[in-house]
Amino acid sequence: MKNNPLDNTNIKLKNTKLLVALSLILVFIGGLLPVAVEAVEASLFFSPSSGNYQVGDTFSVKVKVNSDGVPINAAQAKIFFPQNILEVKNISKAGSIFTLWPEEPIFSNSNGEIGFKGGVPAPGFTGEGNILTINFQARKIGEAKVSFSEAEVLAADGRGTNILKIAQEATFSITEIPLEIVKVPASPKISSPTHPKENFWYSNPNPEFQWEISSDIIGINYGLDENPFSIPEVISKKVESSKSFEGIKDGIWYFHLRVQNKIGWSNTSHYKIQTDTAPPHSFDVIVDNQGDPTNPRPFLYFETEDDLSGISHYEIRIGEGDIFSLVIAETNPLHLPHQAPGSYDILVKAIDKAGNSEKSSALLDVESIPIPEISVYPKTYIAGGEVFYVAGTVPADLTVIIFFEKEGKLIKTWETKSDKDGDWSFSTSELFKSGNYLISARSRDQRGAISHSSPRYQVKVILAGISIGPLIITYQTLFLILMILILLITVIVVYLISSKTKKLRKETQEAAQSLKDTFNNLREETIKRIEYLDSKPGLNPEEEKLRDELIDILEKSEEEVAKEIEDIKKELR
Repeated sequence: MKNNPLDNTNIKLKNTKLLVALSLILVFIGGLLPVAVEAVEASLFFSPSSGNYQVGDTFSVKVKVNSDGVPINAAQAKIFFPQNILEVKNISKAGSIFTLWPEEPIFSNSNGEIGFKGGVPAPGFTGEGNILTINFQARKIGEAKVSFSEAEVLAADGRGTNILKIAQEATFSITEIPLEIVKVPASPKISSPTHPKENFWYSNPNPEFQWEISSDIIGINYGLDENPFSIPEVISKKVESSKSFEGIKDGIWYFHLRVQNKIGWSNTSHYKIQTDTAPPHSFDVIVDNQGDPTNPRPFLYFETEDDLSGISHYEIRIGEGDIFSLVIAETNPLHLPHQAPGSYDILVKAIDKAGNSEKSSALLDVESIPIPEISVYPKTYIAGGEVFYVAGTVPADLTVIIFFEKEGKLIKTWETKSDKDGDWSFSTSELFKSGNYLISARSRDQRGAISHSSPRYQVKVILAGISIGPLIITYQTLFLILMILILLITVIVVYLISSKTKKLRKETQEAAQSLKDTFNNLREETIKRIEYLDSKPGLNPEEEKLRDELIDILEKSEEEVAKEIEDIKKELR
């Protein structure tokens, strides 16, 4: 370094008046009374104070203070280290006991010096604490002594007394890495964000390669060619962790990379990429209906090639239908799915393994088979009151599909077959909600070919019943349901009355027995109470008379109640 930041601060570091003034200010702010500092042995020291490291290693050394039980509020020092053996990477104040820094910690690797000056407000700090953390890197073999100079530790005693007695030094031994454990770097692991899989084809001609670089790497050597085992010759001017290329030609390429540390070069790593930017060859699509214009499943012929990556698959779309994919084995010829009569644009796209594509198209025409004729249909249909009947003609042995629609929504379909004379008919008693409907028909043959739709005819539906949401009920059905409900309610009422009568009989019998038991208990209790009145055994004539009168009352009451219960029993029989 041409300019040593410590050169401009040497006078400041030597001048302790500033630090003393800081100490007095901190004491004044805190209102701390002077304390006795006689026989105090405060110390500055390094932790760790020794260690063995190898060239290239980084290690941390803490600068610490011990106040020997006396509060302190400031400290300063110069620290010297052998700049040819050690190098300061950085200095950290994290975890420091000081929060005030009249001058931030500074260092000079060219002079091997570190300086700091810091403090803490009242009531100061007492005990052992960390001031700084120095992060060194070992540069060269040797013994590195790290020591303090011009150090002071000021007590928080109102006078800024320097109580530093001990400033310990540290010694670190730096050795070379033993040759027996030194190795050339491992072969680098290569990846590619643009061509992530080596055995896949890509249409991107601008490949990028990435790899990791460890701290001991001092050089890299790379190359890109079509030889899978080349040793790279291009030496990078700087240590890089990625490399990009633009506009390479189509084909299979190999990226080669090796890295170097101070021991030597690694083995070469190879990474394969496959690029193909050209689409497949152009081709034609041929429709073959085998001479039958009504054929609902014609054959489709198409095939092409790709010079480099090869054909991956085909994508086909018929008219406005969905796109479906086919592998090569499913083509030539392709038996199309059933198609309704009409004209369709067929689009075929050939896609190679790199994602490039080539399109071709053809027109497919499918003619209609004979359309059914509807000759009989009900202009008005009373649902729930009559049979729905429809009939017509069509060539023999065809399936007739009948469509029943309302307001553009298909409500129902039925199927029937024409006889040998071409006549067909269909009947049903199904229920529908009231409204205006349209009826039409199509024919279908044994191949699955279908016709165009017949004309639509209007049918007015009148529901002989009611509809509750999706539920449709005729008046006859509704009447039957009501009769069943009435019958069911009658049965339930009769059953409940019968059950109630049986229950009353049972409860009456239980009441009679309970009454009998109650009067017996009253007789016994009456006699006991009369005997208790004069506290003598037996009854005198007056007591006997009272007893007889009470029992007579009880018996009459019992007879009257029993008669009422018997009347209830007769009513329940």
